[in-house]
Amino acid sequence: MTFGKKQNITVKVLFALADLALINAGYLLAYYLRFGLPVPAENLEPYLLSWPWLTLTSLGLLYLYRFYAGYRWRWAEVFAGILCVVFFQALAAIAIAFYLRGFAFPRTVLLLAPFVHLVLLSAWRRFAWHLERRLQGTGRVLVVGRPAEAAALAEKLEDVSFGMIRVAGVVTGGSRDGGNGNGGREGAGPDRELHAPEGPVLGDVSAFCECLDAVRPDGVFICAGLPAEEKAEVLYA
Repeated sequence: MTFGKKQNITVKVLFALADLALINAGYLLAYYLRFGLPVPAENLEPYLLSWPWLTLTSLGLLYLYRFYAGYRWRWAEVFAGILCVVFFQALAAIAIAFYLRGFAFPRTVLLLAPFVHLVLLSAWRRFAWHLERRLQGTGRVLVVGRPAEAAALAEKLEDVSFGMIRVAGVVTGGSRDGGNGNGGREGAGPDRELHAPEGPVLGDVSAFCECLDAVRPDGVFICAGLPAEEKAEVLYA
């Protein structure tokens, strides 16, 4: 299943609300671990005073580490971002607690909260990572470049995207400057001989428009080694 721009914004807003709810839940859970139930009112008061600022700093950190910028293919990138957010949120909480109440905020809670946040955010974001992957769907792309370079890029795209990108075909180039392009091939069509491991060779750059019409891809990847003249043809097609 795929979703458009409006749906994408809605999903990001919902994700942000869930993130912020877990941040605050983390502080409350840290209170529970420290004091049990009921939490003494005098100990809870510093949190009630500072939670808006704690929420704003966490939102800023999540935005800064690009949790709402787009899908990340690797979970390691997401987890690294979580570690940074949790660490700097802990420093921000100490600063806010000192500024508002001069360390009236229970110090044990400040020490426990980062560990609780790490567990909660990691579990939630792992689930969200898989969910967003399903919502994104599979994108079909064309790869344009010299045959060897295009074949390597096509294979790499499918390997690193974990199934989110499928190479619909390869368009070869580089023959005009004496390279090893496949300039002799004309026309387009998905039934051409397989010269790249991850997609059929549809034709050369001179037939790029026909290749686009044949497969109607969601995107186009251009290899760095493609001559500038042929890059221009692809970009202005």
